[in-house]
Amino acid sequence: MTYKTSLTFLLFCPLLLAAQGTRTLSQNNLSGIYGTLSNPANAVGGIDRFSFNLIGVGVTVNNNALRTDLDYDLVRVVGKRPLRLEAGSLDRANVTAPRKFVIKPMIYAEVDALQLAAQIAISKKISIYGFARERALANFDKGDYHSLKYLVEEEYNHEEPTVNLGFDIRSIAYQELGVGGAIQLYEKGKHHLKAGITYKRINARGIHAVNVPYFESVREDSTITVSAELNVIETAFDIVQQNPLDFILNPAMGSGNALDVGLVYEHRPRSLKSTYRRNNLKRRNKTFNRRNLTKYDYRIGIAMNDLGRVSFNNSAVVAKKNTTSAVFSSHDLATLTAEDYTQRILDSSVLSDFSSNLSFRLPTTLTVSYDQRLLNSWFFSVTYRQNMVKKSLGSFYTPSNVRVQVRKETRHCVFGFPAHIVPTTRTFTIGAYAQTGPFFIGTDNLGTLFLKKIYNPSIYTGVFYNIRYKADRTIENHRSFKTRKIRALSWSGM
Repeated sequence: MTYKTSLTFLLFCPLLLAAQGTRTLSQNNLSGIYGTLSNPANAVGGIDRFSFNLIGVGVTVNNNALRTDLDYDLVRVVGKRPLRLEAGSLDRANVTAPRKFVIKPMIYAEVDALQLAAQIAISKKISIYGFARERALANFDKGDYHSLKYLVEEEYNHEEPTVNLGFDIRSIAYQELGVGGAIQLYEKGKHHLKAGITYKRINARGIHAVNVPYFESVREDSTITVSAELNVIETAFDIVQQNPLDFILNPAMGSGNALDVGLVYEHRPRSLKSTYRRNNLKRRNKTFNRRNLTKYDYRIGIAMNDLGRVSFNNSAVVAKKNTTSAVFSSHDLATLTAEDYTQRILDSSVLSDFSSNLSFRLPTTLTVSYDQRLLNSWFFSVTYRQNMVKKSLGSFYTPSNVRVQVRKETRHCVFGFPAHIVPTTRTFTIGAYAQTGPFFIGTDNLGTLFLKKIYNPSIYTGVFYNIRYKADRTIENHRSFKTRKIRALSWSGM
């Protein structure tokens, strides 16, 4: 497999998975542990006493240059309708670069799988939780549209006299083992302030990065002179050879540490409390708390996520540097395919290998959210995520984005309609999701269900179970309100 083929598969295969992350779910009050992943402070003061996750899987894709090219749509496959495909059509599932030109092509992909997780409310003001999570990220940047077309289109040829290319492609996979807690810092009248922190142990899975600082092709008369530099970082250790226990406690691939911290302010008006709570401001009787109901009219949250690094051991990764200087004749260009052309460039390069400890910064983001109650069971929320990492070969990032959502919450169900905006890629998608009992499924791009050619496919699903606080007993039946039985006296006329 040539570098071109391997890089194309490595970077763009997440686009074919057609899924989206579970961050859209985190804003609703029935999301349990998923809300805690977005902001650790959400773990305390909610309506659930316990939350257990079985599995939740999603993939985030933000892209302004590549489009899926399929011969079928998801609705037809799920509905078991006749596909009516030509022979070999499933093998042609790929991505293309259909636009004529994109000024700053950018691709971001993230695979996120939340495994076993548990969240427990020790008391009204203290909660603890733990989880295991698998993540993989990929970034493409610092390139132009010619570079992207060369990677994904076999028949693409440069016709300009001078061609200058350059790009960064990098992907990383790691496991998160997280523990954390949340506490209610302040509660007085209508004002409630909560804080939470999560410590995450990072176990490295794999790394692959390609950096092309320059690639220059100059056509003179009947020859083409190519000069280029190619830097490659790849995993050299076989992950299967590790002891399962060492893989968690002392991974040979590498390890790291990360933190999530968050604050949440809730405004809880007296109108949303019970009659007894409104008349019991000094709280001399704490029997009636109504913990099973959402009591805020608006909520503001701020969180810093994935603040940390992951380091790879020198025996686990290999870094290669290729310096190339090659000359091609017109006859060579007429007979060589794109893969042969790439291989000839690699064969004529000077290769140097070296191994060293490599450290990469995780995709740190600052998240600000606002959630407003519209009616009794309707909510409106806005979430802004700001990227805090510079684009470089030694770091991974999540592009800044805005999420707007309208949702309806009932006792056991949630129905939401999110809109996702990414200013960097100038993309806008509208989706829908449903949560019924322990199951949830949704998409941030409705075109995923009905279209064959889309830029940002999306679908996510999972299973988790929440145990809510019991409803308060009625005041009339409480023992402190029962009156003594008085013997009835009968008066008869004399």
